[in-house]
Amino acid sequence: MDGGSGLTVAVIITAIIGIFTLIINRGMKVSEFRQAWINDQRADLAKWGAAALTLARQNSSVTRAADFTTLQETAYRIRLRENPTKPEWADVLTKMDSVRTNLIDNPTTAIEIFPDVKAIADDAQVRLKRDWNKVRNGEVGYKVLCFLFPALFGVLLVMTVWAFRPDLNPFGHEPAKPVEQHLTGSVRLIEPEKP
Repeated sequence: MDGGSGLTVAVIITAIIGIFTLIINRGMKVSEFRQAWINDQRADLAKWGAAALTLARQNSSVTRAADFTTLQETAYRIRLRENPTKPEWADVLTKMDSVRTNLIDNPTTAIEIFPDVKAIADDAQVRLKRDWNKVRNGEVGYKVLCFLFPALFGVLLVMTVWAFRPDLNPFGHEPAKPVEQHLTGSVRLIEPEKP
């Protein structure tokens, strides 16, 4: 193997490792952000449900205004996490608005909203499970990398074989020049000049 082939193989290996590292690190960071998003959404949905049930039963441990503030604040955070171009939480948000309206319309009497809160939790669990599956399965770049890795490994293996055994390379292989062996080393034969 000559120096040029070895350098080429080293550059290709370095480039492939760099690309793999970039894709894997980016996928891990996106998955970390997605997991944090899931945890925050779950916490806010739990706070919202607890505040709604407390308001509906008229058994607040603090004040109705404080519970209503918690209800509004958590609902607003959930709404802010919604993607405006691809509304995935629209059903949940619509049901939450319906419960809120029901609570506003009945400020002094206890009302039954548990079935509505349970329906919201059921819808939210389905959506959170889809997001969790994205975290578990990895981002698109990671999946593509896992799919392409065997092909890239095969190309790298073939290039390595060609680097060590250029006679096996069907592309650009030059025939060997005649060489005469001497005690002092190899000397190339020079064809005589034509008269």
